[in-house]
Amino acid sequence: MSSTSIQSMNNQNLRSINDQRFDNIDLVSDIEQAVTLEELKGVFKYCFRCGVNWEQDHVSLDCLECGGYSLERPCPICVGHCRNTWKRDLEESHRSGEASWIGECSSKYKEMGCDVNQICNRLEKVKATF
Repeated sequence: MSSTSIQSMNNQNLRSINDQRFDNIDLVSDIEQAVTLEELKGVFKYCFRCGVNWEQDHVSLDCLECGGYSLERPCPICVGHCRNTWKRDLEESHRSGEASWIGECSSKYKEMGCDVNQICNRLEKVKATF
């Protein structure tokens, strides 16, 4: 083997190593551009339809996904008489495109045996206003 062929092989090996280094640098820059879990959680607290930031208590009154409230709202069953606060179901709100809430009503209306149909009608009226 001549010294020229050895030098040629060494140059090829160096190029290969340098190419791998540049590939690794590209991978690192790709990682830096990746979205973190915390950033993703922050994005989830925005309305996908109108873009308002629920975390900052912004809402759009004419947007179905906002439903007139940010991340919390008074109980929709008794219109807040029970003083319970319902939390927005972020996943379901985004999936369905309509405001969705998680909570329980502890109103005396329930204890007095208020008809389920009346509650459903009241919810429909609330929903229709948004």
